[in-house]
Amino acid sequence: MNKWIKGTNAAVLALALVGLFVFVTIIFSQFADLQIDMTTTKKFSLSEQSKTVVDQLTKPVVVRAFIATQAQNDPYVKQAISLLDVYKRENNQISIQVSDPEKDPEQARKYGVSQSGTFIFESGDQRQSVTLSDLFMAGADSDTFYFNGEEAYTRSIAVLNGQKTKKAYLVTGHGELTPAQAPIMFSKVGLAGYEVSELNLDREESVPADAQVIFLLGPTKDLSIDEVAKLWVYIQGSGKLIASIGSPEDGKPLVHYDALLKQMGIVNQNAIVFEPTRLVNENPYYLIPYLSTHPVTKPIVDAALQVMSYRTTAMTLEKPASNWAPAAILMSGEKAYAKPVNVIQEGLNKNNFQQRSTDISGQLAMAVAVCDQTNRARTVVFGSTSMLQDRVFLQFANRDLVMNSISWLDEMTSGITIRPHEERVQATLLLPNQKQWIFAGTVWIFPGVLLLIGAVIWWRRQRG
Repeated sequence: MNKWIKGTNAAVLALALVGLFVFVTIIFSQFADLQIDMTTTKKFSLSEQSKTVVDQLTKPVVVRAFIATQAQNDPYVKQAISLLDVYKRENNQISIQVSDPEKDPEQARKYGVSQSGTFIFESGDQRQSVTLSDLFMAGADSDTFYFNGEEAYTRSIAVLNGQKTKKAYLVTGHGELTPAQAPIMFSKVGLAGYEVSELNLDREESVPADAQVIFLLGPTKDLSIDEVAKLWVYIQGSGKLIASIGSPEDGKPLVHYDALLKQMGIVNQNAIVFEPTRLVNENPYYLIPYLSTHPVTKPIVDAALQVMSYRTTAMTLEKPASNWAPAAILMSGEKAYAKPVNVIQEGLNKNNFQQRSTDISGQLAMAVAVCDQTNRARTVVFGSTSMLQDRVFLQFANRDLVMNSISWLDEMTSGITIRPHEERVQATLLLPNQKQWIFAGTVWIFPGVLLLIGAVIWWRRQRG
């Protein structure tokens, strides 16, 4: 009788546990789409910008992921696909199809895919292509990388939903910065919706009518009077200019280029800024400038971020004849000083690094934004061309500053310049004997202990 009661109790308890498990399963099945992103970088969460774009989607979008079978377990591929799933949950008009371009070459040819790791966003007869190389880029050191998936995906969806590509031109012919020297920045400009073409002002009668923004980045040789005149006509019209100051190849001021800046109230001091109290890693060329209150810098200030400049030319501001209004967006502190470029080119050492009476001293502008008399955004000038190159562009919030500047010029209050997720490679090195112990523990020891416990319990019940 006692054994029968114990057996009945065990059966009831087992049924109760099974019932509880079924009940909990049913409850949680109602929240199948609920996910909590517990990653430190929130890499599986969408920004408000992306949610707005996705929620405004009015037609189906098919994402065709062409991934070789052997690469589908690659961690980078998994991360890219996982983020697509987040978009799919946000709007059920987004669907995902994964195929192997090697097993289905006809499908790959149809979409112009020549390599694994290509994502085709398709809506009707419109297509946008994104590759894994667009999604991942190296970080500041060998242990970090940036994941740009959200920016690339959101931009593709925005274009398919009707956002038009804008035209930008890069002035050439004077030793300016090229896309090959700043590939990441120009990649981000493309993701922000711009098609960039080169522009040789000496060969054109005027700036092309479709130019929505002109890039004039760090010329090392002077522009001609005629070229400056063409640019000024463009800027005075409805043109927008992103410019930077470089290092003249002979150390002498670029008279005509400086005259263009002066027409907007910017005076190029042709001197490099130093401020010992704002150094990075004790390198006198790397500085942490102050951020002013301005629409370009507000998102950076609100996020409590900083930017870093390198070899930055000092600028001062004056009221221009055009009645335009220049405003410093990056500034040095009051204890800063600037040394003439020709002194820098002679070589900087501990003897001439110290401030001298011939140096320009006081608070200096290091980046300037200019509005016209109607308060419309017209120009942003960076005192450092190096700030646009990969090595410095990826540091601190430099990327945000540059892309915010472009959005501000384009008068976009919420431009798609989503900050990439910085992640650290978490690598664990296992020795051969450690691998053997892990295998033995998971395959033999742990299951064996469970079986032994089960056997002991069964034996004791049999005796009782």
